Amino acid sequence: MSKKRGYSVGEIIITVIFILWFIGTLVGLLYFSDKDNVAMVVLLFGNYLFVFGLSAIFLVGMKLKKIWILLFPIIGLTMMVMGSIFMRSSDKAKLKIENLTPVLLISVFIVVGIGLVLITIAEDNRLKKICTYRIMAKCIKLNTTISRSNISGYGTRIRRLYAPVFSYYFREKNYVVAHDKYTNYGYPEVDESVYIFINPDNPSEIYFPSKINKILLISGGIIFLIAGSISMYLYIS
Repeated sequence: MSKKRGYSVGEIIITVIFILWFIGTLVGLLYFSDKDNVAMVVLLFGNYLFVFGLSAIFLVGMKLKKIWILLFPIIGLTMMVMGSIFMRSSDKAKLKIENLTPVLLISVFIVVGIGLVLITIAEDNRLKKICTYRIMAKCIKLNTTISRSNISGYGTRIRRLYAPVFSYYFREKNYVVAHDKYTNYGYPEVDESVYIFINPDNPSEIYFPSKINKILLISGGIIFLIAGSISMYLYIS
């Protein structure tokens, strides 16, 4: 049986801070929504996206294939600036900002959807081009993480996701590499041997093809894109 992935002190602290920040932001949003204070609602929601983005960058790192994470702090910072300007603006400027805010929020779905599709395809093609050496590898461990998602009417759905750790021998040297994509589909069992592709110039860089993961990521991006596009059309109409 594989051991669970451990968490560093930094990860735990950041997670706790984010949870507390989220609760505080949620309370603030409810309070100022009840007071019809649009400026504070925009500012607090932007603050939430900004902190969420910084926390995600700290926890998962900043790599090209995760560049879409930058959308959260950038959009959050933009909304914080808009909220601050809104507080000090004339009635005419406030009206323009009120009309622009829904467009900005809907645009998040469209941009994330497009980004998720393009980055998934680009990263898959990049790894295919550089990881050209096919080799047999053994799954020696499964790192695990927990995914939580809220389902309307059914509460919180909790899933355990897995990422294999591979061991393989190449050019008289043994490599142990952890796959960086967590999934609950198509992962090998511990002690199972499977074929993977490695970069002969950088043997620690691997490509473990999974059509299911690719389809799920692209499908998720398309759902975001369609939802955002329909919402934008309805809003403009």
